[in-house]
Formats: sequence, structure tokens, C-alpha cells
Amino acid sequence: MNVVAELERMRPSGLPTRSTCVFAADSAEAAARFLMSQPGLAQCDIKVYRVEMSVFHKAPFRLIHELHNRLRDDKSITSLITEYWEPKGKWVFWEYFGPSFRVLETDIKWDLAKTYALGLNYDRDVEHSKTL
Repeated sequence: MNVVAELERMRPSGLPTRSTCVFAADSAEAAARFLMSQPGLAQCDIKVYRVEMSVFHKAPFRLIHELHNRLRDDKSITSLITEYWEPKGKWVFWEYFGPSFRVLETDIKWDLAKTYALGLNYDRDVEHSKTL
């Protein structure tokens, strides 16, 4: 089963769709950390931009991976989807998505040490997502 299809099935009215959207993060380091996890992308190729989104939803990024794991293992996903659309927990890594964004600034500098620290702190999100 498809994670996005399940999220869309339970998406509250009025919130943007995740099936056709653009994504952003809440810091240059978070954006860089995500890009560093993509296969085939070298650190020197990472470009970070400051953007503005007039319509967006803020959701815990880790829940996407946990949803995938639970769907694969045929486990309950309702609490994860509820938290995704109406987050109440303390999360480290957030994703923002909406139908469009406007680039305000290009070539934003990011700190490599802070980027790695964010990755280490992300372990809290992993553990938290398993409790839902």
C-alpha cells in the first residue's frame, strides 16, 4: 500500500495535498540534512534556498518512514496519520509542503556541524514515532 495514498485518504479538508506539492524545511541545516540522505547527491552539490509558502502544512517528517514500515508489516497506521495531519508531539525534523513556493534568496549557507547534529537528534523522532 502507498503511504501518500493513505495520507490522502485521511487528509482533513482544507489542508494541502501531499500527492502533488513542493517541499521545504524550517532551517538550512534541515534542508541540507534531507538532501545529504538522497542517493547519488554529493555534499558539494547541495544548494539551499530561502523560500516563502503562502499555503502549507507542517508535519513530522519521520512519520512518512514509520508509515511505510507499518504498511509493509501490516500494522495499524491510524495514530500515525492523525499525528501527521494534527501534530501534537515534540518533533525535531519537520517537513513543510504546499502547492507552490516563491524563492526569496539563493545559495543559503548552512553549517555542516549543525547539520550532523540535527541528524543525531533525529533519533528522538525515530523513537517517538514508534510509540504512536
